Order: sequence, then C-alpha cells, then structure tokens
Amino acid sequence: MIKIDTRGLSCPQPVVKVNSELKKGTIEFEVLLDSEASRENVARLLKKKSV
Repeated sequence: MIKIDTRGLSCPQPVVKVNSELKKGTIEFEVLLDSEASRENVARLLKKKSV
C-alpha cells in the first residue's frame, strides 16, 4: 500500500494527487491530510469514483 502525503498542500492539490493515483489503477492507498476541507474534498472524490 502506498501513502499519499498531501500535508501542507492547499486545495485542489490533495484531490489532484489522489485522482492521479486512481487513474494509475492504484486501489490501496493511505492519504495523509492536514485540513478538514481537504478531507471533505478527497472523500467527495472517492465517493464520486465509488471507491
């Protein structure tokens, strides 16, 4: 499993990084976030992609 470290990045970069991994076909990953807004945006992306 890979770790996607998005701490310190502002939106939309966390979403872009996670979406990039999804496009590569990565199915197991851990996302490190440091803001509530980023968490909500990444969660929304994952829900939209049905992951």
